[in-house]
Amino acid sequence: MPSDARHHSVVLLEAESFAVRTERQFRLPLDVSADRRSPKRGLVDLLAFARQVQAIVYQERQLVEEIARRFSRRPKFITLALRLNYLAPDILSAIVDGRLPSDPTRRKLLNSSIPMDCALQRALFGFATTRSATERRTFLTVRS
Repeated sequence: MPSDARHHSVVLLEAESFAVRTERQFRLPLDVSADRRSPKRGLVDLLAFARQVQAIVYQERQLVEEIARRFSRRPKFITLALRLNYLAPDILSAIVDGRLPSDPTRRKLLNSSIPMDCALQRALFGFATTRSATERRTFLTVRS
């Protein structure tokens, strides 16, 4: 047995995961055939603000308090806005297209407890969600 072989171990991780389709180019799925209303300008502006704040965090590495002073906002507002960057892409496009099943306001969107799981987000905003058993039962094995 080689001397370094005893320092390695096998770790088995089991985690719920979901099938993801990858493509070579980013596309925002806009459904032009669906029933559309005029998008709420306040929600679209809020999403744009959230992207702007996220860019500042990534590029300038500023603290939330510094960003809040810069925009004359409270740090809590900045933190809540940053969470909007983790909305599922189809929810973002539904907001931009004006076709959300529910009718949230800026305040409701900011103050809602948005889960990281996209399926739970869809359920929260009133989208129909179905996942097959194979999508729910995929396991990941990591060897180290």
